[in-house]
Amino acid sequence: MEILKQKLLESGLVRESGVLQVDHFLKQQSDVVLLDKLADEFAARYANEGVTKVLTVEAAGIAVATLTAVKLGVPLVYATRARQGSAGEHLIAAKLEAPAGTISADLVVPREYLTEADRVLVIDDFLAQGSTLFSLIDLVSASGATLVGCGVMVEKVFCGGGNEVRARDVRLESLAKIVEMSPEAGIIFED
Repeated sequence: MEILKQKLLESGLVRESGVLQVDHFLKQQSDVVLLDKLADEFAARYANEGVTKVLTVEAAGIAVATLTAVKLGVPLVYATRARQGSAGEHLIAAKLEAPAGTISADLVVPREYLTEADRVLVIDDFLAQGSTLFSLIDLVSASGATLVGCGVMVEKVFCGGGNEVRARDVRLESLAKIVEMSPEAGIIFED
């Protein structure tokens, strides 16, 4: 999607650590006009799939997932990190494997929010190794709902998570695919 690629090139900051900083337009401070266009794109790509719920994880994915849900006319559900002592039969849980050096957690959703009758579209902001997306997919599976597919704003192709998602035979729509990035070279997109 050209508008997203252009914004990433103009405003994305590639750090030495390999992090693409987008907090100032996609996260803590959001370019809502851009997010609205991204949501239009997700809604158009999944318009004929009978989506009944949009699922994301708390924090960064909520803004674009909310707008996508509005455009599809369906509820938004977001998974939260389990609080100590919050596990119970009323929750669906999936393990979130955190990168080395960080704390793993469970993602949870109340059972009544995802049912066997639902057709779920998962939306997230970034896809690198895929741990968050896999946890959301596992939540859908544990609920008995049907996974329609996944949409991510930015896929870091070089991290391999997208290939793993596709290997599970899951439909994955990425609005921008980065094949390489560094402070020196900048951002290089897949054609």
